[in-house]
Amino acid sequence: MNISKSITGTLGILQTCLDSKTVKRVVYTLSAATVVDHNKDLDLVDENVWTDVDYMSPSVNHDFAASYIIAKMLTERADLEFAEKHSLDLLTVIPTWKTGPFICSSLPGSASSSLAMIIGNKHVLKYTKIIAFVHTDDVVNAHIFLFKCPNAKGRYICSAVEITVDKLAKFLSMRYPEFQIRNEE
Repeated sequence: MNISKSITGTLGILQTCLDSKTVKRVVYTLSAATVVDHNKDLDLVDENVWTDVDYMSPSVNHDFAASYIIAKMLTERADLEFAEKHSLDLLTVIPTWKTGPFICSSLPGSASSSLAMIIGNKHVLKYTKIIAFVHTDDVVNAHIFLFKCPNAKGRYICSAVEITVDKLAKFLSMRYPEFQIRNEE
């Protein structure tokens, strides 16, 4: 992911919102990558946690997703700074792994990750010990709620359930016995 294009793109959208003089609030969907990939042993992750860019740097962590994670985090920071500087009411929704229906023509990355135990992993995903999920309907409801809530400010993590990899594999095996569930921790 090109970091400068990501930042430039979203700042352009926010500038257009300002220029319109009619946009009262922007609610922007981001990624849990901005809060969960860090070099700390935290029992609780909340909206005050930010990804440690130095830890996620591809030179330190050779994970293919490092550039995606860094781009998402730096883009969110740039957007929030822009909004504060220009007095734009900006809220960010940070969903965990999204599951549920999607409208794009191909399988989105989040859906692919969520379904990896059923459709196969192909070394794209390494499951964490505990996985947090949210349904797309819940993300939509979070946006609607935040648009209507006048006192809302800042960042909001949107997550519905946390489950261990083993429990998820057992659940999927029971729910979908026609599939061979792959638990590739």
